[in-house]
Amino acid sequence: FVTTDPEKPTMYAVGFQYPNGEGGNLTASNSACGLVTPDYVRAALGGLPVGAGSVAVAAPEVSVEARVAFLQEAKRKGAFCVLSVAESEAEAFLSSGAFADCDLLAVNEGETSALLGESAAPEETAVRLYEKLSAQCPGLKLIVTCGKKGGYTVQNGHPEFIPALPAETRNTTGAGDAFLGGTLSGLVLGLPFQKGSSDPAFGASPLASAAELGALCAGMAVEDEDSIALGVTRESILARCRGLGCAGPLLSALQEAANNV
Repeated sequence: FVTTDPEKPTMYAVGFQYPNGEGGNLTASNSACGLVTPDYVRAALGGLPVGAGSVAVAAPEVSVEARVAFLQEAKRKGAFCVLSVAESEAEAFLSSGAFADCDLLAVNEGETSALLGESAAPEETAVRLYEKLSAQCPGLKLIVTCGKKGGYTVQNGHPEFIPALPAETRNTTGAGDAFLGGTLSGLVLGLPFQKGSSDPAFGASPLASAAELGALCAGMAVEDEDSIALGVTRESILARCRGLGCAGPLLSALQEAANNV
């Protein structure tokens, strides 16, 4: 389902980084991504084996309308549906009704404030956002990342703090994606979304949740100088987990998965 266009270029982006290691990217808006329409999405999903047991992630860089259609169709087919929302898209997504088809929402502090229309302490805004959206999707899982401060998850109205992995920051670009990717991997491995308690520091109690795997992957990603942290692999994650001395059920799940590859 990959096609080309003779006039539209592949998306172009320029990454930047401040001296403290934080950064981001500037992305062109006139790329071929704009040709990913709702009809195109429905046609693609119609030819893919998407169903129960599938994970469908609607991430930025294509239009809100295309991602709403993606969520609707993937949900109809029985997939576990995941959404990320940029600050500039908050109002459009709120009016779209897309959260009714969202099983997991992953946002950062700024995106959370944009969806709420207000700012407050991170845990408070995470709970408020969950309360605002759970009326549309009672089973919603929520991740709110807060950079080096860690992040919060909310499930069934219960907030849980996820401390950041102590790491030497080299490049923060992509850390949120790493957090989400690690969390989804943990869910696929059978780990619970939350562990049932908040630790004051990463690894203060045995690692047991999918969100903690997300925090581990995010911490490893910021230690990598590249915007796409190619050093965060199955093998490096497993090695880091073994070296922590607090891995618990998380390490067991990773080892079992590695043995089955």
